[in-house]
Amino acid sequence: MLVSLKGDAVKRIFRMVAATALAAAVVLVGGTAQGYPDPAGPTIVLDPDACAGNPLPFSASASLAGDWTVTYDGHTRTGSGRSIEGTFPTAKADAGAGRLLTARVVTDDDQELTSSTNVVLTVCGSGAPSQPGAGLPSTGSDLSPWWIVLASGAIVLGAGLVARARRRPRRRHFVF
Repeated sequence: MLVSLKGDAVKRIFRMVAATALAAAVVLVGGTAQGYPDPAGPTIVLDPDACAGNPLPFSASASLAGDWTVTYDGHTRTGSGRSIEGTFPTAKADAGAGRLLTARVVTDDDQELTSSTNVVLTVCGSGAPSQPGAGLPSTGSDLSPWWIVLASGAIVLGAGLVARARRRPRRRHFVF
């Protein structure tokens, strides 16, 4: 089927193509915003098998080097560089009690980066994870499948309406 376009239709199509090309050029030439990124806070890693009464191993790292101070339950560990590792003593009485572990690094250009985590130790041999949420995270809800069904139904309904509108015979006006 060959379609012939006249005057205004050609102009409208040309304007749409020109506007699309202009928008694409602006996006491609514009690039991304440049700036000095703020460094992220330290990343704290704890041993998931640690339990009350045994030493608590930790490690902390940051994107920039500096002087470290890590504190847990009144104890302090210090070091320098991009990361620090060590252990903290724990007591059997610490089981179930939340204690704050804080890692702080002061970088060479005097930026202070801090990160904290709440540590809840379990009784040794209990098999429970040492951190709240240390198991697999919940990545959805019980309602997730229904949202998918509703969205799929809306897409199918929209496609059906478009197909029906295209099948309708168009009225033709003849000028004599």
